[in-house]
Amino acid sequence: MTNRDYQWPEFHFRLASLAKKSQLPSGVESQIDKIESFFNIKFNARCFVFPSARSALSAIFQFKGLSRRHTIFAPKWSSHCVWDAISRYANPTCTFVPGIDMVLLVHKWGYTYKTKCHGPSKIISDSVDSVFSSSNEVLENSSFEIISLSKTLGAFCGGLVVCHDPNFANFARQLRTIASVDLASAQEHKKLAEVNNDANGSIWHSLEYKNFLLGAMGLENILNNLENFTLAANSISSRIDRLTKKIKLDYLPFSNSRLPCVLPLLENKHKIRNKEMFMQRQFNFSFQNEEDQFSEALLIPVHLGISDDAFNAFLSNIE
Repeated sequence: MTNRDYQWPEFHFRLASLAKKSQLPSGVESQIDKIESFFNIKFNARCFVFPSARSALSAIFQFKGLSRRHTIFAPKWSSHCVWDAISRYANPTCTFVPGIDMVLLVHKWGYTYKTKCHGPSKIISDSVDSVFSSSNEVLENSSFEIISLSKTLGAFCGGLVVCHDPNFANFARQLRTIASVDLASAQEHKKLAEVNNDANGSIWHSLEYKNFLLGAMGLENILNNLENFTLAANSISSRIDRLTKKIKLDYLPFSNSRLPCVLPLLENKHKIRNKEMFMQRQFNFSFQNEEDQFSEALLIPVHLGISDDAFNAFLSNIE
């Protein structure tokens, strides 16, 4: 199997230009407002931008008043950032029981999952890698939704909280007011270091749960990549159309409004050549959030970060 991780787009930024803006500008609020206004319109809901999806999740946990008295469910095979965020506040579990305090409804790679949990107030939709072409499925069964701007736009940082709760606006504003500017700047430099394969950069993971302020570099990078929102949706739709004309994918529930970043293929349903070029990951094909029904899947990337030539190479090796 390939060692390259192509689940999401790679980061797009000009390091030289970003380095000149290492301090927070006086107009930071106007930049935040511009980003949030863009997504408010797209999602027909209130959107709040944070340094990452992990930071966004941490803000929701604080707003909900979650603590060690509480237990939060997340599916098996969830990413380490999910477990890290949960364990900073509450007790994580991958065993669902009725009456659980909170459920993370993970729409893995942009596929819609159902949950056994009743009541949107107990559900946070993890849509970190969903690319939305419309707002139809946003906040469909949950009180909060989180989206990663790294995994959807190709920015090097940024996460969104989407909600209808009017009280969260004041809470988010207070978090930013008391947030550490020095921490925000340090976290951005560490993220850039990690992107540039500096092992010391990975330390940002351990501090992100208390970082609630985007710095100048992150804000500029997100603003420069906002156009990718529409480009990504169009590109993914086109590639899925090409794939479904070539192979039968009736076991994947495609949506018109929530688009995936990769297509997980069941190897026993297709003829695969040059298998070593495909990533292999565990995927729950039951599309039930709380069910432990995972199978190995071969991944085909359809997101904006994959070139047409690379996509065509994958396409030519499946039947």
